[in-house]
Amino acid sequence: MRAFLTGHDDALWRSEISDYLLERQIVVINPIDVAPDSAFVFKQFKILESCDLLIAYFAGVERRPLAAMLAIGYASKLAKEVMIVDDAPRPNRWRMPYAHSFPNLRYLKNYLDIFLGAPRKQPRLVG
Repeated sequence: MRAFLTGHDDALWRSEISDYLLERQIVVINPIDVAPDSAFVFKQFKILESCDLLIAYFAGVERRPLAAMLAIGYASKLAKEVMIVDDAPRPNRWRMPYAHSFPNLRYLKNYLDIFLGAPRKQPRLVG
């Protein structure tokens, strides 16, 4: 399983969630480690296609980075699991398929403990 990190550039949350995921044998893709260039967003999308999970962190951030918002939308279109940490007081802000919203990292970790321990469901095509 591979997880893609996006959102706030703060190294503290990225290292905390990276350590947590690495303990569970999940490969972490942290695009903040790569210097941006003119095709940066498209390179992120190509990497995102190979991931199973996107984690976006917006707690304590006024403005949402455009690249992160585009990555969330693209991950949802690809039917990837999208986990969003946002402390904004709007509960219905993140309504999209496959998205889950959490107020802080602790709640995200609690959910991931359950999510990662459950057997993976295969998507069903109807029609």
